[in-house]
Amino acid sequence: MGSPRALAALAAATVIASVASCGDDGDVEVVVPEAQVVARVGDRTIDSDLFILTARARTGPGEFPRTGSGFEVFAERLTRQLVVDEILVAEAALRGLGVAQADLDRTVSLAGEGVEGPDRLPEVVVERYGSEEAYRAVVHRRMLVEQAEGAVRAELAVGIEPTPEQVEAARIEHADRLVQPARLRARQVFAEEAEQIRAAQAELADGVPFADLAQQYSGSDGDMGWMSLAEAPPELVDATDGLAVGEFTEVVRSPLGYHLFQVLGREEAQTLSAEQADELLGRLVVDVAVETAYREWLAERLGAPGVSIDEDALARVRCCRQGLPYVELEDS
Repeated sequence: MGSPRALAALAAATVIASVASCGDDGDVEVVVPEAQVVARVGDRTIDSDLFILTARARTGPGEFPRTGSGFEVFAERLTRQLVVDEILVAEAALRGLGVAQADLDRTVSLAGEGVEGPDRLPEVVVERYGSEEAYRAVVHRRMLVEQAEGAVRAELAVGIEPTPEQVEAARIEHADRLVQPARLRARQVFAEEAEQIRAAQAELADGVPFADLAQQYSGSDGDMGWMSLAEAPPELVDATDGLAVGEFTEVVRSPLGYHLFQVLGREEAQTLSAEQADELLGRLVVDVAVETAYREWLAERLGAPGVSIDEDALARVRCCRQGLPYVELEDS
């Protein structure tokens, strides 16, 4: 599971089910052609079915560019990213990397957070990807790509040591980062319905610990971690303004639902110490060096023989039927 061919077969089933059953002309059946190879990475191929499934994974409903030139730009950009991904998938195979089943299960389960009912996740996934298996294949591929890129970057970072001159140059360039902004740490109880959050508020008033309520209503201890005031949701910042550590808010409404927040910690803005500043600047210098090395590593592989994009095949991927890209028949 997770191979390009498996993804292609699953994607084809998704497109046939979504397009053939409800074409632009009501009951008119749409014939879906066989997958077209749109790019090659050595002996590995990337076909139009993988393109379509990945496009679904990386955009929301209605987000496909529908103008001719707009979709062409989108298609070319996505195909080039798929080539990069395939290079990293091949690199993962060379390094013997893999995704643990438990990690895959945990990542897939995140798609169901905030969705009520034990059977809701498959329904949501099938609606978007055609099957839970197809969704798992997309997630598996993404995790494998991330793992391979991380391994390559870690290897390229070995032996890179920032010089004093580089650190001083970074000190000027990143002066604003040497001041740690004010930060807030909070815990929340979240509910989608007003009556649920009111019930939680009543239990809180009766002395039920906030963390227990978060577990009961949100499925976790509710700890949101440390956030700068710029990073934190504005509803959280406004509602907790003036509250001491340990105190909690009234009910707060957001576009997501209803919340109760408890302040777990506050930190005022402060300038980093000389040691902290040097450590941060050193990491920034190394990050820039690794990014440069990674881009060179990738460029070398993108320019290798056997890496190519079939522009004619890519041109036959069109948009859209029922909000999906599709492959145009060659003789149509």
